[in-house]
Amino acid sequence: MIIKFVSIYLYIGVLLLSFMFINSFVRGKSSYAKAFGALSLTLQIYLLGYLVEINASSLQDMYFWNQVQYFGIPFFPALWLMVSMLYTGKGKFFQGFGGLVVFAIPIFTFLLRLSNDWHHLYYSQIGIHQFMGVNYMLLIKGPWYYVQTAYVLITLVLCTWFYFQRFRNSTGDERIQFRLLLLASVLPYLALLLVTVNLFGIGIDYTALILPPCVLLINLSLTRYNFLEIKDLARERVFEDSSAGLILVNRFYRVVDFNEASVKFFSWFNASLKEEQLEILLAKHPDLWERIKNSEDQVCHFIVAKEDRYVNVNIRSIQNKKETVGHLITFEDVTERESLKQRLTEIANTDELTGLNNR
Repeated sequence: MIIKFVSIYLYIGVLLLSFMFINSFVRGKSSYAKAFGALSLTLQIYLLGYLVEINASSLQDMYFWNQVQYFGIPFFPALWLMVSMLYTGKGKFFQGFGGLVVFAIPIFTFLLRLSNDWHHLYYSQIGIHQFMGVNYMLLIKGPWYYVQTAYVLITLVLCTWFYFQRFRNSTGDERIQFRLLLLASVLPYLALLLVTVNLFGIGIDYTALILPPCVLLINLSLTRYNFLEIKDLARERVFEDSSAGLILVNRFYRVVDFNEASVKFFSWFNASLKEEQLEILLAKHPDLWERIKNSEDQVCHFIVAKEDRYVNVNIRSIQNKKETVGHLITFEDVTERESLKQRLTEIANTDELTGLNNR
């Protein structure tokens, strides 16, 4: 009887996760909505595999569907972390090396689980256990299982901390939203504890039972209280899609964010753009750096591919409670404007008939 209830519960969970996956990819426009869609997909694979596993009659079938689950299990903690970091404004970490760090252990877990028959590092022993007349697959944990468990714990702690920081500094509907996200990040601790201690010794995967309501809470917070998505979409449209180069630096002039257009302008300066002190990035242009540091707007002249280029540099301070917390530096290509000004100046200073200077 218990298997029937659990199966119905998992089946409903798979359907809901399928809906959330499709909805996130079709309707979601922000980066964290796409990440949430990927999270829903991994959990959908996980729950579907577990649903078939607990209804399988032979150990061989159970083992096969347990392997299928690992096309999702190793990756959902990383995607869970990604959703939280993107939603709390820390998504820049996933660019480049940061993304490799986060997904390194999930990839190793995936490979070790599929090759477990050769080394038994993930599961050291597999067997059948009967409880209340129902056969369950009993998996004795190997050393790498505990590495993956530690990784899951670290990602949960980080998610909880990121959400708590935003919850502490939020008010109104935003506070309600982050309360839901905090609750969604706390519940998996219980699942992790129950799986680790193997309550009743029957090998039930309590994580599969607890995760669906957690994902529902996240989905509720992203859809019911979606003003942060509006903010995020506005940022992506204004910041990312702007033809002007936009660079955000902190009060110490360390680059913390930048859009794609700013990379082009820095290539004109023969400089690379990354999260580094601006003074170091502009080492070849000390005059430009001094003017930025002194918040002096300027038009800079560069030779790019043997062509004149003019760049207007604008600096605006970012205030928080009357304290400067950073600066937004804007780089705008004004080559056409400056060339026209020079041409008009030449025309004004040259006699049209003689071609001689008027002055």
